[in-house]
Amino acid sequence: MASPAIGIGLFMLVVILGAIGVSIVAAIVRWRDRVRQPCCGECRYPVEGLTTFTCPECGKDLREAGILVPGVRPRHRVHVAELIAATAAACVLCGMITVGLLSSVPGGRVTHFTRTTTVDVGSAGFGPLVTSATGRAAAQGSLSAAPAQRISLVEQSSGSAPPRVLEADMARGTWRVMSGPGTTPTAEVHAGRLPIGAGDVSAWLSDGGARAASQEQLDALAAYINGGGVNAAAPLTVSGSGFGTMTTAAPWVMWAGAGAWLVIFCVVTWLIVYGNRARSGRRGGG
Repeated sequence: MASPAIGIGLFMLVVILGAIGVSIVAAIVRWRDRVRQPCCGECRYPVEGLTTFTCPECGKDLREAGILVPGVRPRHRVHVAELIAATAAACVLCGMITVGLLSSVPGGRVTHFTRTTTVDVGSAGFGPLVTSATGRAAAQGSLSAAPAQRISLVEQSSGSAPPRVLEADMARGTWRVMSGPGTTPTAEVHAGRLPIGAGDVSAWLSDGGARAASQEQLDALAAYINGGGVNAAAPLTVSGSGFGTMTTAAPWVMWAGAGAWLVIFCVVTWLIVYGNRARSGRRGGG
């Protein structure tokens, strides 16, 4: 559920590290190519001791091409790369600030939750059902009633057969029964589309070693599963629950902040490259 935020965050980190790397490489190249003696501004050919204003290497007039001397910083070949790297880092930082500002508006943050609930079926033939539900809610106060996007149920049976796990994915509208702890490798036993029926619930419980359930119990379990792990109706009773939460920026905030500054980065990069080519063309034409 938090994958967009994690992916965008990792992308921003990679961009910043890349910009730092480009800056380090550019500094090394500048140090290696520093001017150690007077030379032609066009081809860097040493011109100390020349008696004419024509470069022997490239034939340029030194009064037009210029003469580089130690202490003068020439326009370097890594100049464009440095500008693009600096632009990328600036856009990432601005994107982070934008995300922070947008996340403060109503609907800008979501709470991701993991809810663990123990449900008693109301029969001696069943152990407690442990439900692990994951989802997201707009506010902390709605966690107990928020339907999950994915739930996992394990029937803690005292039978000899290892319990099997029933997983329901509300976002995809599917359910499946997986072989539970004690079986290697884990395999899919049954699967189907939501809503799950009482017969499918009965097959899941029977495979796990539980004794036969009444129709009322099966109907209540099916409704509980289809409802996203909330509103356990009689004969089901909730005997315990717990929550784990994590609050992040809403997905639309992440995409808006990252997308806007990605467009700005592309435009500025095009202007840098185009401007550099235009300057090079004017120098070549001159």
